[in-house]
Amino acid sequence: LEGAEAWTLPEFELKDDAARTVRRADLAGKPWVAAFIYASCSGQCPMMTAKMKALRARLPEAFLVSFSVDGGDTPQKLAAYKKTYGADWLFLTGGKGVVAQLCKDGFKLAVADGLDPADPIIHSDKLVLVDRDSRVRGFFDPSDAAHLASLASALKSL
Repeated sequence: LEGAEAWTLPEFELKDDAARTVRRADLAGKPWVAAFIYASCSGQCPMMTAKMKALRARLPEAFLVSFSVDGGDTPQKLAAYKKTYGADWLFLTGGKGVVAQLCKDGFKLAVADGLDPADPIIHSDKLVLVDRDSRVRGFFDPSDAAHLASLASALKSL
């Protein structure tokens, strides 16, 4: 984070798209990039997934994690979402409110229930860089090519 202190993510325990338990400690030891999506999203989530896919193509060694902010997203729904978008990285989900709380308290990003049935969950479209010690190091706008380039560069430097 430019001119600011990084902070450590709180402990978490979520399920991946194969229903395996994943904890914060499982992601420690390597830098990673987080995105927030949900399977039934027809708005920004497919775009964010495409940007993560582009990041994967640019940096095949990058460790990527997509967190579902929809407590109703099951591992099976995330597996289907991954298949639809040809995603080959980690997708995580938790029970109702679990990821939303992690998003707010851990990543310090907004998430809320939407008023429009077509957009039931309002959430950040930022990509988040996390270092090997589970500290948030920066936020990047996936629709900005310069931001994606500096994310790739920052990821390599960690």
